[in-house]
This record gives sequence, structure tokens and C-alpha cells, in this order.
Amino acid sequence: MKVGWILCGLCLILMTNRAFWTSLRRQHFWRQAISNRWQPCLSCRAVQSARRQRTRVRSHPFQVFENRALMADYTGNGVPDTSIILEHKVREALSALMTEARLAARWDGLSSASRRAHQAILKAYLARGEPPCISEFSAETLSDLGRRDLVHVRDGEIALAYPFSTQPTDFQVQVGGTEIPAICAVDALGTAAMVRRRTDVTCVCPTCGASVSIGISPDGLSVEQASTPDPRVWTGVKDVGTCAADSQCKSMLLFCSPEHQDTWRRSQPQSARGFDLSLSQGVQLGAAISRPFLHAQTSKAAS
Repeated sequence: MKVGWILCGLCLILMTNRAFWTSLRRQHFWRQAISNRWQPCLSCRAVQSARRQRTRVRSHPFQVFENRALMADYTGNGVPDTSIILEHKVREALSALMTEARLAARWDGLSSASRRAHQAILKAYLARGEPPCISEFSAETLSDLGRRDLVHVRDGEIALAYPFSTQPTDFQVQVGGTEIPAICAVDALGTAAMVRRRTDVTCVCPTCGASVSIGISPDGLSVEQASTPDPRVWTGVKDVGTCAADSQCKSMLLFCSPEHQDTWRRSQPQSARGFDLSLSQGVQLGAAISRPFLHAQTSKAAS
């Protein structure tokens, strides 16, 4: 008799649980008549959509572009192309390096004459490995580019035009038969995306002095070969001042191995900030910064 009551109780519990879960499922899911697949209910989908939207806004590295009118003014003027970036860590690094204030100081109100001059200087570097004579440009244009930290004239010649340097550096790029010094490791890694040609990059490890050779694909987004198995890119975050090449770029380095990067970091002040990136992440960062210098973006890419 007792066994019978126990069995009845178990059946009642199972039936109650089944009714409960069936009711819960009916409340939170609805069957789509056409596709016959379970989908979240309308209220759940609205909550999920709102959460995704908030996540996109928080993770976007350039809050200055939330204003669509302002974004349209910047589009095609060299603003970093965030559509290239696939990893959140790279977005964080880009946001720290290219702050809203720096972007505004560099691109806000850039005239078409200054834009054309910057591109002409870069094309001269690519064609001859050296910059054009300053007499080819007006003093006003060169002054504007210098104030924006795009091109700097020193001792009567163009000393640098991001991403290239006139003086030798530890970062060399080869495009076709032309060799050009790059200002930093990130600039070197981003050159292929800017010129849209296969580029060979050679960087000197700051710890051991060994040369690291890297081949980057014509789209500028993937590494075709590297002479060491796990090179690392360090992107230091510093106050830029009036010239990033004299400040922040000096801590944008490429190391032949994680161990040599760790050795170098131990020699730096504890207050030093930066991002430890893999080679592929460094290529993404460089491509996002350098590609728009010679190629206009679409509004979608810029956003």
C-alpha cells in the first residue's frame, strides 16, 4: 500500500514538473510558423538587441564619431579604418594611441590642399625612397601639416611623413624595389595595407639586435612569412606632444621573441604603459592606422 502511494507521488511530481517546464517554454519562446524553428519571444529579442547595441557603443574606440555629421566630415581624410580590426585588444590599443583629441587635432578641418600634399609626399617616398623637395609645396601647407603632426620639416628638408622617415631607423620596408625607413614598428607593419602591395618588413629587436624579417600580403592584413616563430609587438602609450615620432613612436617596437620583450620591459619604468600584441595583431593595428593615408574609406568602414 505504501509503495503504491509513493509511486503515485512520484508520478504527480513528474507531471507537475512537466507542466511547469512546458508553461515556461511557451512563455519565453514562440514557434515561427514558416520556418518551424524555435525563436526567442519578442520581449527577449528586444532585450538582446538593446544589449548588443550598448555593447557596440561601449566597445567603439572613437566616441567622437557617434556624431554622424562629424563622422562624414572625417571620412576619407585618413581616420583609422576600424573595419580592419577583428580583435578587441587591438581596438583598445588603437583607442589609447589615437585619442579623440589627437584625431581632432590631426584631421579636423584638414584642407584638400594639405591632404593632397601629404599624399604626394608619401608617393615620392614610395617611388624614390626619399621625400620631395620642400619647394614643391607652399610654406602654409607644410606649416599646416606640421601643426597636425603629419609631416615635419627639419633643416630645410622633409624629415618625416607618417609612416615614413627620411633618416635611417630600425624599421625598414621594401615595396617593389624601393626601400624606405619607417618611423616605428607599427608604421612598418601597416605599410602594405596603405600601398596595397606585398611588402617586406625588417625590424631590429631592441634586446638582442637581431633582424626580424616579415612578409606581409598585398591586402596588408595577413603575414605570409616571418623569420622567427613568435615575434611580439609592443605599443607604448605616451604623451604625444607636438610630434609622435619623437615621443610615442620610440616605444612602438618589435621583438624577436616574448622572452626578449619581457627582458626589455623589465628595464623600463614601472609606470610605462602599453599593449603587448602578437604579430598578426600588430599588423591589424598598423593597417587600420596607415591604410586610409592613401585610400579613402566608405562611411560604413569609418563608422
